[in-house]
Amino acid sequence: MIGVRKYLVPAVIAALTIAAAIFAGSFWSRAEAPREKPPELVSVRHGRVLYVVAEKEGAYVGEEFVPYPMFEKFIKDRARVFAPDYFIVLGTDEARYGDVASAFLALHSATHAPGTIATQTVPIGTRRPVVAAGGRFWDY
Repeated sequence: MIGVRKYLVPAVIAALTIAAAIFAGSFWSRAEAPREKPPELVSVRHGRVLYVVAEKEGAYVGEEFVPYPMFEKFIKDRARVFAPDYFIVLGTDEARYGDVASAFLALHSATHAPGTIATQTVPIGTRRPVVAAGGRFWDY
């Protein structure tokens, strides 16, 4: 029994030391792994951008005025024609935020494209092209 204790205790200590070294080595190797660059938040470089200018009683899609009660049906009927890669809803000083938000939701549900609401209002009477294509959307 004395011989077992004489060899068993050092063997257990050696096994624990080796296990700790392996665990520490795997921990440091994961910590030192090269980090990948995080993805960009907006990755729209080129494509078709649909512009909608929301006013008091309705929204302009290009030069065509669409009252808010008919807006969702109008967009659903023309979603395949517009086929935007991105859309931007611009509001004028007279537009109510709820109407701008409902136009945004109608566009998103009909086109399934990413989009945004402009953070600053545009002057009343502003018109944008229905779909602008070619460059970055902020160039228009």
